[in-house]
Amino acid sequence: MKSGLSRSLAVLAAMLLTAGCAANQPEQELSAEEIGIATPLTDKPGDPVNGAKLVTTRSKGNCIACHWMPIGTFHGSAGPNMLDAMQHNERSVGWIRQKIVNPKVDNPDTVMFTFYSNEGKSNIRKDWQGKRVLEAQEVEDIIAYLLTLRNMKPETAQQ
Repeated sequence: MKSGLSRSLAVLAAMLLTAGCAANQPEQELSAEEIGIATPLTDKPGDPVNGAKLVTTRSKGNCIACHWMPIGTFHGSAGPNMLDAMQHNERSVGWIRQKIVNPKVDNPDTVMFTFYSNEGKSNIRKDWQGKRVLEAQEVEDIIAYLLTLRNMKPETAQQ
């Protein structure tokens, strides 16, 4: 069951899309959760090279703690294999952005951390309270890296 806040964020995302924030995307009947956050968090495009660094950096994204990716070592298996997920999933960039910013919007029970949003964080160290793990540009950089996985040939990935 979704919380009132989750519903509010979903409605806000739908309103933003209706207002033209995703004018370049094809018209489709998508739920707010599928739309995600259509508008980039910054005006600067994401840097996939920096994104690749962030997904393996313990003090930042550290995505490989839970996800297998074709870079880094000591991958986790609690979350989906990101190479498979990116190649077999036609989710929008806005949906990917939402999963990084606050994955609890469409799945309040997920164990995935909110990396940009400060909402719903509990049981965290005092020095991290009220702080974001990732800055806006870093979110966009990780998205840019993840999008490179859509075109990667699985046989070239180190597994």
